[in-house]
Amino acid sequence: MTFPDIIGFTLGEAAKEIEKSGMEISSVTVTSPPRTKTGCYEDYYRVVRTTIVDKKKVELLVCKPL
Repeated sequence: MTFPDIIGFTLGEAAKEIEKSGMEISSVTVTSPPRTKTGCYEDYYRVVRTTIVDKKKVELLVCKPL
């Protein structure tokens, strides 16, 4: 199985590509500058890193675009 290259995609676009590949998102973590509160995320946030957890699950690191 080949995992799609989704770095730079919006979270919404990435979720569609992940679903097409037969995988699912196990978690989404938001990164931000120091002292900036994060926790919630939106579909327009950008994927900056992916980590394949097992054959069917992937973790995403996303950031809010400027």
